Amino acid sequence: MIGPAACGDSEPPSVPSDGGPPPVIVAPKLTSRRLVTQGSALIDELGRKVILRGLNVGGRSKMPPFVPFEINTDADVPGRAEQLMTAVRKLGANGIRLTLSWQALEPERGVFDSAYIDRYRTLLDAADHAGLAVIIDFHQDVFQAAFCGDGFPEWTLGDIAHGPPHYDCAGFAWSLPYFDPMSDVSRAFDGLWNNRDGVLDAMVAMWVRVAREFGRHPAVAAFEVINEPGPGSLTAEMAGATILPAIYDRVAAAIEAEVGPAAVLGDDPIATTNDVARLARPTHARFTYGPHFYDIITTIGGPVDPERIRSDVSAILARAEAWGAPVVIGEFGAPNTILQKAEFSSAVLDAADARRASAMAWEASISDTLWNHEDFSVLTSDGSERPWGAALDRPVPRAIDGTIIDLGWDAAAKRFTLSVEGEGETVSEVYLPVRQLGAEPRITVAGARFRWMSETGTALVVAQRGASWTLVAEAQSSSAR
Repeated sequence: MIGPAACGDSEPPSVPSDGGPPPVIVAPKLTSRRLVTQGSALIDELGRKVILRGLNVGGRSKMPPFVPFEINTDADVPGRAEQLMTAVRKLGANGIRLTLSWQALEPERGVFDSAYIDRYRTLLDAADHAGLAVIIDFHQDVFQAAFCGDGFPEWTLGDIAHGPPHYDCAGFAWSLPYFDPMSDVSRAFDGLWNNRDGVLDAMVAMWVRVAREFGRHPAVAAFEVINEPGPGSLTAEMAGATILPAIYDRVAAAIEAEVGPAAVLGDDPIATTNDVARLARPTHARFTYGPHFYDIITTIGGPVDPERIRSDVSAILARAEAWGAPVVIGEFGAPNTILQKAEFSSAVLDAADARRASAMAWEASISDTLWNHEDFSVLTSDGSERPWGAALDRPVPRAIDGTIIDLGWDAAAKRFTLSVEGEGETVSEVYLPVRQLGAEPRITVAGARFRWMSETGTALVVAQRGASWTLVAEAQSSSAR
């Protein structure tokens, strides 16, 4: 279906001067999904403003064999990876945040595991095949598996006494050492931040190796320095103001020395509340803010108040406005026991829409093995989708040649609106999920031409240079069908 010009236009945008039919609109082909930044926006290689929506892949990767699904041998990885990435794509995702384990990558100092490198590259290949942009996420929780966490290799602990790795803490008990400045976890973070035995240097070197191995893969969009960094014996405010900015800058410089300009993500140090900012802006020109959002009331089974959720998330996203930095909500979620998980997820994404923010739900794994008994996956152990996943599959202006002035999704009315102040003449891509709007939604575009691609649920829009345009998409009524 090719859309007409807006009523009142003397001729459709981009009509040839000879009066012939306009060219068929074709989705642009990207050579890489690498993103850089422009003010508060993520920018693709065509100069379009990008919003990433998707999932973390995934919690199962925190434990051996460090992939987001069960396998018997490495021969199982390609097929299982394709299964998982395809399932994620069907949830309306155009991106993922892909767990990387330093523990798996470098189990002995200076010795990198080629089998793990091959597994991770296979995951990237499957993501690329599914059309998913990847944020490489160095993922850790409470530093190391010896403390019921994950991420750092055992050798980074130095002389800190510890037992064997385990993943059997329940009820979020695993996170408590973060908040005890005298805990072994805090001692480990102090050692990292103070570069005890060269551990910080080793982390930077790890990132150099990661960038060299994976940074030019066509699926890779961005890099995240460290998941949920602990403040150690400092307060979260002190760590965010004095420690993390310089480390984010150092790692970003090391990555870019290997692969060139790239968006590099960083978060506040972990703390008990989200009510204040704890991170000073790093100086890296392409710094991207990567906050997380977990609501304690929702998590413990309290009623979901969408208005409060939207307000709380909006306050977090507003922190980056003064910085002029893009925002990717790196994680948001609730346990699968929460009956209102769909309503919670919708409220978070409503707030992300209002701020044009990217967002990644926690999480997607295909496994019946749970890390610390946490059950968050949108996929069951057989790979089928849980009912709340439908809330993630919603309209998104994925790549826009221009500036989004307004956007809104009314899930009850099945109506999506978008207003854009155009820039060039590159094709914009707007995702309109078939499960929400049907295979033939009623699409009205004013100020531009469009083409509806029902097989991908995408409206391709092209306008004349500098022209503003609007799009309205609605589900056809039962009588209209």
